[in-house]
This record gives sequence, structure tokens and C-alpha cells, in this order.
Amino acid sequence: MRYRDEPLCRCLLYPVFLLLGILASWRALGRHVAGRNSWAKIERSADPVARG
Repeated sequence: MRYRDEPLCRCLLYPVFLLLGILASWRALGRHVAGRNSWAKIERSADPVARG
């Protein structure tokens, strides 16, 4: 593997995205194990009726 030809921003951003994926995976696993897998939705308001 060669690192000298990679841009610095790519070398710095890759570990950040890797950590983000790891954290999201552990959070999802924790929610699954705890049984908190429901999706909270907000109540819809009634659409206004067009009168013509």
C-alpha cells in the first residue's frame, strides 16, 4: 500500500467515516437488543378542503 500519493483530506476523512459507521452499527445493535425498534411518527393534520 502506498500513502504518499493520496490527498491529505482523504487520509483524514476516511477514519472519520469509519468511526461514524462503527458508532451507527453499535447504536442499531443496542436498539435491536433493547427492543426499541419502533418508528415514532408525528400525527398528521387534516388537509384543507378546497372549495370551489
